[in-house]
Amino acid sequence: MNREEEIQEVVKLSEGGYSYDRYKNWGACARMLLRRGFTVKESATILLSKWTRWAGDSSDKPYGYVNSKDLERWIDNQIFHQTFEKTMEEVRTMQDYTFGYELGE
Repeated sequence: MNREEEIQEVVKLSEGGYSYDRYKNWGACARMLLRRGFTVKESATILLSKWTRWAGDSSDKPYGYVNSKDLERWIDNQIFHQTFEKTMEEVRTMQDYTFGYELGE
């Protein structure tokens, strides 16, 4: 799959997520997560999680205008306050819960 196909797959797997309508461009969030090295399933898992809500809550942008930079800033803050390994452990746990073990990496 090329990057654009991966982005579309992430969007397809995660549209309707917890804060989908709070974000201006869901595809930009998918692109940012993939660029940062998350897999398609990890990216979809993050977009389906409350992480998007918390990132939106920490943004000063109005509803419907939160963007990928807000989500990226929130993730960076998470990693700063705990190790990257601990953050990825949380993502894998959410992924297993969201998609089931048969789809796990």
